[in-house]
Amino acid sequence: MQNLLKSDFYKLFKMKSFYVCAIIAAAMAAISMFLDSQLNNMMQSMTDTVSSAMMSTQIITLKNILPTIISPTGDWFILVIIGVCLFITIEYNAGTLKNIAARGFKREYIFLSKIIVCVVEAFIITLCFAVSCVIFGLIFLGTPAGGFGDGYFTELFTIYGVDILILIGYVSLIAMVAYLIRTNGGTIAITLCAHYLVPVIITMFNVVTIMNDTSDSDLEKMMSYTSNQYGQAAYYWIGTLGGAVSESYHNGTIYIPILVALAYIVVSCAIGMLVFKKRDIK
Repeated sequence: MQNLLKSDFYKLFKMKSFYVCAIIAAAMAAISMFLDSQLNNMMQSMTDTVSSAMMSTQIITLKNILPTIISPTGDWFILVIIGVCLFITIEYNAGTLKNIAARGFKREYIFLSKIIVCVVEAFIITLCFAVSCVIFGLIFLGTPAGGFGDGYFTELFTIYGVDILILIGYVSLIAMVAYLIRTNGGTIAITLCAHYLVPVIITMFNVVTIMNDTSDSDLEKMMSYTSNQYGQAAYYWIGTLGGAVSESYHNGTIYIPILVALAYIVVSCAIGMLVFKKRDIK
């Protein structure tokens, strides 16, 4: 197992795509912080037409951004998807995976080694995005005027802990798809479609549910949607689960996203390992 891990980490750090994804993630964060600062400037220039109370709720601050920077729900996460897909499927295309299995390594160890390295790869890309967010957030947005407040960092690191668990669950799901499909293009296409289309379907389902609720007024329906566009269905899909962590923390139901993420990890790894053991490596 140790030799497999050394070999896989060596391959990871030799892949140009890994560094490209990490650099692009950092660049996306910098651009995002710059655009947020420009949006703030635009909002502040509208003080004559917009009430100060309403404007203050629209201003983007580092305090608002920090809880969301490692949640695997944003566009930047496609870089993690691409990186993980390429790392697993490239060995099928090159034929090196067959050579590794022929050397007598247990397939369970081969699979676990790939999963561990993929998780580390996802962490590094996520860390590049998060660090860039903090650095350029301080440059473009500055520190919050009123400080962070009591209990902020306790909540922040609790959310981060759950988000990391969700990240592992998402990587496990991507790896499972990669072992099922085995090709670069097919795996990337399926995972990217799922990343974007499933949240859209969940949003549509939530809108229909809200609109059919006759007990609420139109204003209450609008407030319900804007506060949580995914509704309770967010807890069923790993790609939207990260957006429900903060709400779960405040509702005292933080255990729900934890259990869902663990379920994704166990089920995805079990299916992926079973498929990898049963199918021939060509």
